[in-house]
Amino acid sequence: MLIMKHYSEYTLKADEDKLNFLLQQIELQLNSINTVEITETERNQTVYQIISNCKQHFGNLKIQFKNYVDNTNKCLSLHEQRDSTLKTQLAESRSKCELLEQSLRVLAQENFELEADQGQATKSKNSALSETSKVSDEDNFGDNISRLSNSDSDETEEFFDTANDNFNDDNQSLALKSSFGSNEDLKSVITQENTLMEMNLATKVENAIDILETDEYGWRMRLPSKMFDRSQISIWSILKQFIGKELSKIAMPAALCEPLSFLQRITENVYYSDLLNKAADINMSPDPCKRLEYITAFAVSSISNNIDRLSKPFNPLLGETYELTREDLGFKIVSEQVSHHPPISAFHSESIIPNNWCYYGTVNPKMKFWGKSIEIQPKGTLTVELKNLNETYTWQTVTCCVHNIIVGKLWFEYYGTMEIVCHQTGYKAIINFKPYSWSNKDLHRVEGFIYDKKKNKIRALYGYWSYCLYSCDPKEYDHYVKSSSKKLPMIEVDEFFNEKNSSSNSNFYHGKNNHSESDLNHSDNSSKFKDERLSSKKSEPAFNSAFLKASEDLDLLEIWRVVPRPSYASDYFYFNYFAMTLNELKDDLKNVIAPTDSRLRSDVRQLELGDLDRATEEKTKLEEKQREARNNRKGEFIPNWFQLKKHPYTSEETYFFNFKYWQRDFKNCPDLYIKE
Repeated sequence: MLIMKHYSEYTLKADEDKLNFLLQQIELQLNSINTVEITETERNQTVYQIISNCKQHFGNLKIQFKNYVDNTNKCLSLHEQRDSTLKTQLAESRSKCELLEQSLRVLAQENFELEADQGQATKSKNSALSETSKVSDEDNFGDNISRLSNSDSDETEEFFDTANDNFNDDNQSLALKSSFGSNEDLKSVITQENTLMEMNLATKVENAIDILETDEYGWRMRLPSKMFDRSQISIWSILKQFIGKELSKIAMPAALCEPLSFLQRITENVYYSDLLNKAADINMSPDPCKRLEYITAFAVSSISNNIDRLSKPFNPLLGETYELTREDLGFKIVSEQVSHHPPISAFHSESIIPNNWCYYGTVNPKMKFWGKSIEIQPKGTLTVELKNLNETYTWQTVTCCVHNIIVGKLWFEYYGTMEIVCHQTGYKAIINFKPYSWSNKDLHRVEGFIYDKKKNKIRALYGYWSYCLYSCDPKEYDHYVKSSSKKLPMIEVDEFFNEKNSSSNSNFYHGKNNHSESDLNHSDNSSKFKDERLSSKKSEPAFNSAFLKASEDLDLLEIWRVVPRPSYASDYFYFNYFAMTLNELKDDLKNVIAPTDSRLRSDVRQLELGDLDRATEEKTKLEEKQREARNNRKGEFIPNWFQLKKHPYTSEETYFFNFKYWQRDFKNCPDLYIKE
């Protein structure tokens, strides 16, 4: 149709031009007739000639219009044929899509039932093992009874109560004692019973201690309730209606969430702020390359908190805030949800040491569901300023992809290129996050180089975003990688995620250079805020032989290593110690934080307490209240604590902290939550 339209417009314009030309000719002829004295006969001949020309031209126009109509009919016929073909293809595609969706539904249901049966079988197996253990204990107890003397067994049963195992009657005790062949037999029975009672009591005491367990700074080390069993939840039945849509704009059920807001999840990026303290310390980082190493390690470490975290944080409400000050870790942070569509979160963190460092940025997560996987692209520039050195570093994080949404075990990976630039020195680090593939089975691997302002490689970087980052000489690294007799070592990172299998961050160097502990001490400023858990263990990590060999050949220098998670992390959404504390509302914070703080969200709190139904109900109420506020709002929403400005180095629109939050004037904060 578009072609026909253009053709008709072109033809009509050509006809119009011809008519205009003809009128001009007529006008010229008439002028010549009026101005030149000619005979009547000549004038009639001229007029006749003009009329003949007009008839001829209009005849040509008639033929052209006929051709135009014929061509139009042909185009319409072709269009109808094509339309019919497209309709047929569309019907076939819809039919295939319905069949595929039906197959996926059946497959997902079978997978769901299989996982449920597997979970039930596991529970039955554990129950059977427990019963077997119980029977074994009873058999052992029966063996002791079989040691009785030749006295009548009925007489023994008369004095021995197996129902309550109480030996509180003196006469019964004496009679029982006389029934055994020796005092040792009686002691054996009593000792075994006492041991079982002590074990049960110890278990109860341990559970009670777990609930009250806090670290030396008074922060809790567990959530109030364990993670609920998700084996009865079919993720496909929830997500199938969202295929191809923007997930960040869709309200997810509480069953797929973890008890944290996205603003609290952003706060986890600052967990390894100790790396920024090192970068800002001129004694520990005297040259720009060393500083860029620590900044790069910080950028990679912010991703490590997500390992095994397959739950989605709650979407922040518009105007929601989160504040955290950790003097033991040496930082404070404020974040705010500054936009709802598109969802944009802004944050600003800084060292509590004056004129040290600050870290800020905006995060605009783009999430797409493609049927078998979910892709998350966190748009936005992240910035670190080393104030005492007058250096600014910027970068953008990489893409995350969650696999096996329908069938199989959920897992995710990060892939893409991260470029960290220092705008004053011209140094940059380019890090490649390697995707998993048939040819590359080294999961979570990252590698790259640091370049000077002349684009020369001055340091190679190698490691895993989930565990560690090392640096070495770039020439040695290139030679090692290209060598046909050597392969880059793989680290079995799964062994180091939990506390019981991990060493801490205290052992900073491996390879040829054997540095003493004194070489690893921080300066007075940075060590002052060192998390005690980062230096509580002294054991060497259990690397495989290939990695130890590479350490010797490459002189690997460890820049960063992940802090082990607690051994019970799988019971609490795979949170590390820091994440366990993010939603904790201490008494001294209740009258300090803003009324929009994420800790005051009732849906997150109920999920943390293990009440999924109540969490879903509260989440629905908050979303309805947010929609009502949006309908009643006059004009555009203006954030209270951040202002949109142009970034001085990237020229992108970025939200900058206005520092008014610390005045704690919260009278203009929006009413977000449901008051009980």
